[in-house]
Amino acid sequence: MGKFSFWRDAEAAAIRAAIAWLDKDPVNRLLKLINLLQAADPNGILKKQLDDMKVELEKQEGVVYDLITGIFSEVDASVRTRLIEDFLMNALHVGSQKQDEVMSRFQKKIPWLLYSDPYAPEKELPSYMEVEKATAAGKKAGIGLFVYPDARWGERISEVFRIAEANSDVLFAVCIKPERVSNEVIDQLLKVKNTVLILAGEEDEAYAKAVNLLHERKAPFGAAVVSSDLKELEAVMAEKIRQKIRQVVFLSDKPLNAQELGALDAWSDAYRETHPVMTVGLWKKEDGSLYLPLGVGTHPEECLAVLMEDLI
Repeated sequence: MGKFSFWRDAEAAAIRAAIAWLDKDPVNRLLKLINLLQAADPNGILKKQLDDMKVELEKQEGVVYDLITGIFSEVDASVRTRLIEDFLMNALHVGSQKQDEVMSRFQKKIPWLLYSDPYAPEKELPSYMEVEKATAAGKKAGIGLFVYPDARWGERISEVFRIAEANSDVLFAVCIKPERVSNEVIDQLLKVKNTVLILAGEEDEAYAKAVNLLHERKAPFGAAVVSSDLKELEAVMAEKIRQKIRQVVFLSDKPLNAQELGALDAWSDAYRETHPVMTVGLWKKEDGSLYLPLGVGTHPEECLAVLMEDLI
């Protein structure tokens, strides 16, 4: 089967052309693209997200408007096009075909998430062949977003890029320590186009250097924040916003009870309403299950969580 061959040809060509056409006037043209996507989404897979985004863009101001215009000005055009295309392709076409199956099996909707942790520090990460197997199994199950939150994956970044390049129709995000970010790594990142780097670690000279280099090269990146303390999160996020970091992955420093999860959820909801940032929560519950809300300016939906070890 050829790449994306399950798309209806005319619809695929129209959406791809519309995405590529966004650059010259992203906000107004994005509104027209939303109308096209709504017509291409008969099952309402993205109805809430598209409706909310349309309302915010029509205001021509606000945090969602700032987030979108910031991403368009700060990320390499060819990379941005691939990221948008892969997301929409998986959401509208893979998702619409597998929605009933996914809901029946997991009681959750899209977006899909392959969550590679938890791996204890003393436990070895899977081999390349095991990751390759898990990726194939995940795609078959309808997963469109593969996340590697353990920063040790950054030490094997070439392997992650190799997997990403071989699976160009889905999205990848990988945590990496700032000192491992180099022009050579960014060259690979810009080549594969469907991967986002997530900086992990404390703020220091290496962190600032990595942020500056990634911005300079217009590479897609975000930051990981490990904390469940709301005061600490406020202080840390203020610095991320100052650095124009648009994507943040929240990792819990401990298993969280229902009250703690509720407080974090409410805090991140309120924060997104006043700051131009996209957030993904990768929070572990006390019972060992995962709570994974993804949100862009509006209340997040809980993502489907599949452990990589369950697919190997």
